[in-house]
Amino acid sequence: MCDILYLVQLHQMLIYLCLTLFVPATFVG
Repeated sequence: MCDILYLVQLHQMLIYLCLTLFVPATFVG
C-alpha cells in the first residue's frame, strides 16, 4: 500500500515538473 501511494505521489510530482518545464518552453518558442 505504502509503495503504491509513494509511486502515485512520485508520478504526480513528475507531471508537475514536466508542466513547469514545458509551459515556459512553449512561451519562449
